Amino acid sequence: MGSETGGIRPAPQKTSKVTNLKAMDAATRAWYNKLTPEEQAQYLGYSGRTRPNIDTPGFNRQSYEEVLHYGNAWITFGLDRPGFENSGFGGESGGAGTHCASIDIVAGRKAWYATSKTKRSGRPITVDNDFTIDAARIYISQKADVDGYFRLPAGKVGNTSMLEPRSCIAAKADTVRIIARENIKFITKTDSYNSQGSTLKDELKGQYGIDIIAMEDEKSLQPMVRGQNLKDLLTIMLRSMGEILSTQSTYISESRKIRNALMTHSHFETFFGNKGVPDFVDSIPTGINALINNITNVDVGNMTHQQALNRLSMVFLESTGAETLHEDTGVPLNILSPYNHNN
Repeated sequence: MGSETGGIRPAPQKTSKVTNLKAMDAATRAWYNKLTPEEQAQYLGYSGRTRPNIDTPGFNRQSYEEVLHYGNAWITFGLDRPGFENSGFGGESGGAGTHCASIDIVAGRKAWYATSKTKRSGRPITVDNDFTIDAARIYISQKADVDGYFRLPAGKVGNTSMLEPRSCIAAKADTVRIIARENIKFITKTDSYNSQGSTLKDELKGQYGIDIIAMEDEKSLQPMVRGQNLKDLLTIMLRSMGEILSTQSTYISESRKIRNALMTHSHFETFFGNKGVPDFVDSIPTGINALINNITNVDVGNMTHQQALNRLSMVFLESTGAETLHEDTGVPLNILSPYNHNN
């Protein structure tokens, strides 16, 4: 059985009219244009009349499928079939595939350019599943190449194929929301076997993770950070920096004692063994300048840096119960989320 769609037309602008009269075929549109505004409203269902299905194509139903639909909303019970009649594990052998039951829930076959008839001839249009174009779908299958069907990037945690299928639940729409009144858990590796009878081995940890891929950009995927481990690392680094400052302060303090001794030292004269006068020309002025610079630049700088390190630790790493907030956004600055965790 063939499918007549008339080709894919460009998507409309972001804002669209409630009623898209372009879905009408030429004959219906010509007849509609001759109606009065009241008759047009009645035809479109605004006066309680049954709404016409000008935006509802027919579905290429197979013998092994049971279909429920109202308008362009569909539920198909059958076998795994992502596209035309011979696609997927159910369609490979004319519906004789085993262990590949599926439930397909679709709202809006062919999305923005759905129409019930061809524009010129007015012939009824029949379509197949289209995992790329159809407006919104929840697809449940016992055995499927779900990544291939939806053209998903491979990512890092495993990818299905026709040789390596898996059971799946997939949701696709312009926007997808998962809403919980209390909490949401994403949990992997719950069983010892998958739905295809394969053993799930603990040593292959890479295939049990979670990929979050925006813009289909799998090249920039990086491992998630473990927050507590990061906190521990940063705490150690800040503490080490503090110890370096303390060591530097000790070194400066001890060096200052030597400098004081050198600055005021004097020698015994050759004659009579009298003690000489300190060097008021070079040693004392130079030593005083060095002491002043030590105090103003090194001591004060070290104290300022130590205070800054203490504040960084308190603001970003410690959960004190009174968190510091970003002055512009009002968001807590602590690097650990009080809500979300990953391993």
